[in-house]
Amino acid sequence: MVNMDKLNISEFFVYRWRYLIGYILVALGLIAALLLTGLFLRAEFSSQETQSVVNSNSTSIVNFGTSSMINMPYIFCNTPALRCLAFQS
Repeated sequence: MVNMDKLNISEFFVYRWRYLIGYILVALGLIAALLLTGLFLRAEFSSQETQSVVNSNSTSIVNFGTSSMINMPYIFCNTPALRCLAFQS
């Protein structure tokens, strides 16, 4: 039998380094998830996605028709991102 009154939990290696070990495991899990996700993503847009972006991005901001109003959130949120990606209509 183990004498329990002589054991000091703070002297165990795992206990002293528990936070560092935990952070390393979380970081490795995150890196593994990102790498695995990167392996299964498509590297290109489909022709339907490309055509949708071109149609929505070519909407005139000056003309406030019904279709323009529907696409305004898309235009204001995605136009800077599309310009950063050099995706021109």
